[in-house]
Amino acid sequence: MKTKSKQKTLTLTFTDEKGKKVNYSMQRPKANLDKAAVDDAAGKVLEAKVFATTEGDLTSFAASQVVTRKVEVFE
Repeated sequence: MKTKSKQKTLTLTFTDEKGKKVNYSMQRPKANLDKAAVDDAAGKVLEAKVFATTEGDLTSFAASQVVTRKVEVFE
């Protein structure tokens, strides 16, 4: 098999005013991200009220993860 593509996605999970979890995903995050940088950026998103849901503003940052998707093709 041959690797056709490999893609990373950063997913941030927040909680809104009703306690519902909301995910925001960003493709191709920086390679050198660490927990402190992600936590700091998520805090700034909350502070600036960048996103809101139909249930209201985001109230807390719950989690983050980087998902790697690798596609291999048969030759």
